[in-house]
Amino acid sequence: MGYAEGQSIIVEYRFGQGSEDHLKDRATELARLRMDVIVALGPPAMHALLATGTTIPIVAATGDLVADGFVPSMPHPGGTITGISLMQGPMGANLTGKRLQLVKEAMPALTKVGFLFNPKLPRNLSQVELAAQTLDLHIFSVPAQLIEEVKPAIAGFKRDGAEAIIVDASPPFIAYQPEIVELALDLRLPTVSEQPEFAEDGGLLSYGMSIFSVEQRLAYYVDRILKGAKPADLPVEYPTKFELVINLKTAKALGLTVPESLLLQADKVIE
Repeated sequence: MGYAEGQSIIVEYRFGQGSEDHLKDRATELARLRMDVIVALGPPAMHALLATGTTIPIVAATGDLVADGFVPSMPHPGGTITGISLMQGPMGANLTGKRLQLVKEAMPALTKVGFLFNPKLPRNLSQVELAAQTLDLHIFSVPAQLIEEVKPAIAGFKRDGAEAIIVDASPPFIAYQPEIVELALDLRLPTVSEQPEFAEDGGLLSYGMSIFSVEQRLAYYVDRILKGAKPADLPVEYPTKFELVINLKTAKALGLTVPESLLLQADKVIE
């Protein structure tokens, strides 16, 4: 877009480091620095920023900007917030159903699935259960937030007869991706989630939005605001590009034969 960092634009980076208190402190710092615009990733970052009372324009990438109460509507966000709703609202149910459909296609005999979910996002649980009904799948659902809770949950899935695990696309599990995949593989359980990195770490497959394309759109919003546009006049968007990644190496290690029809749908196949 023609910006040169340190010359025509200055970017201040802050990270939550897994701590809500740390995140609040960093949000307060940014508010005091009086930035022209702040990009916030995820509900915790949004809540931390709003707690500061800042009126700085915010470009957000989070689950559902409307359902989470950050904006009144997608076409007319009003106020100082706009950005991308990451498909975890009403449309997120379609993606959840798609992930279940894909793992069912990869494993036609599949009947029982474990779902590891964040209790702070209960609507994701209802979406999975609804999608499972349409595919005649039985769901074992276990809430977790700490890695100490994840380990017994995965062991419990195996004990209860689950044949695959769907991992909620929420911050705790994104941080624990390698551990979750390793624990599941040790029990010969394929895992499915949203981020491409999940499949790259050894999950069976991932299906979800293209993070790169979302980041490009966030830059579009920032550019518009820096050039004088108001967040209230910039409609909230959903992601438009989605990626299917299949880890064939993992499938072979688990003794699974992925149908050719599914491989042809993949944007990336890891061999």
